[in-house]
Amino acid sequence: MKTIRLSPLEVHPSDPDQGRQVGYPLYGPPTPASTPCAASANVTPSRERRTLGAMIRVGLVVLVAAVVLWFLLGRLEQAAVFQPTRPWDIDPAVAPPAQPLEFSSADGVLLSGLWMPAPESRGVLVYAHGNAGNLSHRIFTADAWRHRLGLSILLFDYRGYGRSEGRPSEEGIFEDTLAAFREGQRLGGEAPLLLGRSLGSVPAIRVAARESPRALILDSPLASAAAMAHRVLPLPGIGYLPSMRLDNLSEIPKVQCPLLVLHSPQDQVVPVEQGRQVFDAATARTKSFILLAGEGHNGERTSEEVLNRIEKFLFGAES
Repeated sequence: MKTIRLSPLEVHPSDPDQGRQVGYPLYGPPTPASTPCAASANVTPSRERRTLGAMIRVGLVVLVAAVVLWFLLGRLEQAAVFQPTRPWDIDPAVAPPAQPLEFSSADGVLLSGLWMPAPESRGVLVYAHGNAGNLSHRIFTADAWRHRLGLSILLFDYRGYGRSEGRPSEEGIFEDTLAAFREGQRLGGEAPLLLGRSLGSVPAIRVAARESPRALILDSPLASAAAMAHRVLPLPGIGYLPSMRLDNLSEIPKVQCPLLVLHSPQDQVVPVEQGRQVFDAATARTKSFILLAGEGHNGERTSEEVLNRIEKFLFGAES
């Protein structure tokens, strides 16, 4: 049998796979444009530019959406925490006697207040109210405490509330409460008692840790902004969203003056469990917890039973 010698461009005639390449392709070497690598080299840069451009556009959209969402959440948080009203709601025909006064916070914001001296004063109480309304909505409670407990009362409005200037903020209401505490000290000539109700518990605790009042009374204190956020919307991670801390649990161990906590088991705004947490976290040597049965969050706190227990805590054997 004769052997046929193959050249690099030939195909063996007896090979069943006619057209199978041996060496170079049957129709000559590939042109550069026909190779996969060459095609990829021509197409890839353009495709990469389009992909990169799309990624940048998506990133910008996400960034803008995040900024807008953060801004809206901040506005919603501000509106939820601070709900001031400007006009005083006081009918002169029935309002108890009180002396309007003004004093300034450390940053120069002019604040308004009412001074309600007791005839035979047993001390001064500075009243840091809650997040809604203004001082005029607390005047009858203050008058009852003045007469029943013999306390001279200093009511005041945070910045942005009532007749006070400015706009409220977490740091601002602390500065305002500190200024009111020092004003009460000036009026009474000694360290006053300090009452913080609901949101007012936040600046009251911070002031008490710094200034050492005769005693600190907390009415319906919240644990923190994170705890309240979870109370309103119980979703995983919701506590990380608030920009305000309102962190009573972290601040209360710094308070060493006598502490009285009032809270109602019927409170539908700040659960009584949060008040318990604040009380348990306190390290003050003298502390007491009073359950306000049937009072609710916005109760007057003027019942004889409640006032008797407050008096016993404040004045002990003299009461």
